[in-house]
Amino acid sequence: MIMSTTLHALDWMTAGVIPIPILPFSKLPAVRWTYYREHPPTVGDIQRWFSKDQRNLALLCGPSSNSLVVLDFDQPLAYHKWRARTDIQTYTVMSARGYHAYFWIKGPNKTRAMPGGEVKASGYVLTIPSIHPSGARYRIWEAFPVMEAESLEQIGLENLGESSPLPSSPSSGSTTDGLISLIKSLVRVTDYLQELGAEPKPSSPDGVWWMCRCPFHDDNSPSMWVNTKRGICRCFVPGCSGNVKSMDVINLYAKTHATTNREAIILFAARLGL
Repeated sequence: MIMSTTLHALDWMTAGVIPIPILPFSKLPAVRWTYYREHPPTVGDIQRWFSKDQRNLALLCGPSSNSLVVLDFDQPLAYHKWRARTDIQTYTVMSARGYHAYFWIKGPNKTRAMPGGEVKASGYVLTIPSIHPSGARYRIWEAFPVMEAESLEQIGLENLGESSPLPSSPSSGSTTDGLISLIKSLVRVTDYLQELGAEPKPSSPDGVWWMCRCPFHDDNSPSMWVNTKRGICRCFVPGCSGNVKSMDVINLYAKTHATTNREAIILFAARLGL
């Protein structure tokens, strides 16, 4: 897998896409991936990253990666319905739960919810030959070249849907507050960080305080604390972007996927069927 992953990463880099290493059997970055949006990795970086640990491979989406946009279908039925009503042929990967359809789409695009998944125009997506935390391997579903498109409408998403509209500000009503509370009750910070070795501190027998490796810097020893009672976490290393303020699961998702809190709420709501 090591050599195969290196070659795949180099192929994508040749196509103008930025590859990044992901922790083995995980979706969490092994490097401070946001740095590479402005400073693309070198061949030496690629060879070093994937020469050990059976690391997974992810690709950055958006303008920094030749305007790569990926339709991330978490629900297989949604993918097959979309595929059946279009003549589109593009490179598509089968993920652990669904399908990733790749496109080159110029112009302003943003990560947003769609029926059965989300449009990834920022952040990153795992690709072959990565292994999902569940043990499922990503594999090619349709080996067509990546299709170029002028807009989302051109690829059959003219009726692109998001979850229920949210107020522009949490203070404008209780709808957003209730949705946020529900999301936090369903998705715990410790669940989100379990792939980074999150576990209770021996000095916290009540299980309130946990520690894990920080996803926002190369962390060889646990430097992020988690308070399970409050549902927040924070890195204690000065200068790390995860040290700026405490984060709940919504803040954490937004930060690791380079999106806004509002978009994170919409995406969580869509994925949880809220």
